[in-house]
Amino acid sequence: MKRVLVFLCLLPVLLTGCTSGGESAAVRLDCLIKVCPELPTGQIYDSQAEEGMVSYLNASLKKSLYGERAEEILALTESYAIYLSSQPLPCEIAVFRCYSRTDAHRVTAMCLERAEAIRVAIRETPYVERMDWIRVLTKDRTVIMTVTPDPERMEEEALRQMK
Repeated sequence: MKRVLVFLCLLPVLLTGCTSGGESAAVRLDCLIKVCPELPTGQIYDSQAEEGMVSYLNASLKKSLYGERAEEILALTESYAIYLSSQPLPCEIAVFRCYSRTDAHRVTAMCLERAEAIRVAIRETPYVERMDWIRVLTKDRTVIMTVTPDPERMEEEALRQMK
């Protein structure tokens, strides 16, 4: 009987899959990665990782990705998870769950700055067509930034998750 009750309690969680609004950034990132199997090998960084772990995003990398105020702005998130591809195919997916909508606006601005930095970096390279791959989406307290080979499909999945 206990097993049946546990199953019934977990059923709504199992049925919502990757579309529930209360998931951590890492769960949402995992769902987005699964939508794009052509992504190259990369590294996932998780705000829940402790210093010394492979998935820990250190201050130097935060600053490199998101600028001088990265620590301050990332502190506005309850969780974040970031996938960065290895070369030669530069791809990126970042999911941020913010404490408030106001915080989400600040994180969005940070992502837009990151998107512009990527555009500038690839402007004179063989990856110039990838400027069109960049998407920054915000809904309520969630911000998702993607740079992937199929930006329309990724945007569709990100928006579905943000419902």
